[in-house]
Amino acid sequence: DIIFYDNDFEIFIDPDGDTHRYSEFEMNALNTVWDLFLVLPYRDTKNASIHNWDIKGLKTGTSINGTINKAGDKDVCWTAEVAFPWQAFKEIAETSVPPKNNDQWRVNFSRVEWKTEVKDEKYVKQINPTTGKSYPEDNWVWSPQGVVNMHYPEMWGFVQFADEIVGSKKVSFVNNPDEEVKWLLREIYYKQCANFEKKKKYLTSFEELNIDKRNIPGFVFPPVIECTLNMFEASIQSEDGIKKIYIRNDGLTWISEIKK
Repeated sequence: DIIFYDNDFEIFIDPDGDTHRYSEFEMNALNTVWDLFLVLPYRDTKNASIHNWDIKGLKTGTSINGTINKAGDKDVCWTAEVAFPWQAFKEIAETSVPPKNNDQWRVNFSRVEWKTEVKDEKYVKQINPTTGKSYPEDNWVWSPQGVVNMHYPEMWGFVQFADEIVGSKKVSFVNNPDEEVKWLLREIYYKQCANFEKKKKYLTSFEELNIDKRNIPGFVFPPVIECTLNMFEASIQSEDGIKKIYIRNDGLTWISEIKK
């Protein structure tokens, strides 16, 4: 059975933050696990996931303060522990693995919880009287996304790695100016996808997209947009001319270093 059809805990990791080639991990209180590899988000393709991806060396465990599926007693909580081997992420990330000091990965956590009630001393899903079907699950997330869909990696939080032992020293978060550029490019992607779905074409200029103009220090405005009948690519170059940040029609973002 698919784990998230019942209550579970989920972890999403995109090591290089390009919104492609990321992992999804799910587990329940029984310590049943499911790991899969996403080539890209479901919004951009029908065949996004590879279900046969299997993390070798994965370690998981659960601790239950109460009982499982016994409706007659009082339960307090359950906890989950997961240890991912670095090798699993070397296969999917175009970044340093293990991460270096101050490296940042895109991560989110989700607690899937269904509305239930007790019938005949068993937990069953509550039925919505309007639809005749069970209510949709609730997703309690670490980093709020603004949309009920975990497969928006650009909305996940940042985990910053450090050389210091956890708790030994306060480490400040380092803002990455590239992320502001990537978000502007992401706005272009949203607008382009919406226009293509409606009119079956991509817009060729930034002005047509009706996106607020802004000044991002260190980068040249406006973005450059190039289109074909079925694809587009948008880019913003740094003022010093040494790098360019891109996004394309399937949502992939990347950075190219320019040799002078």
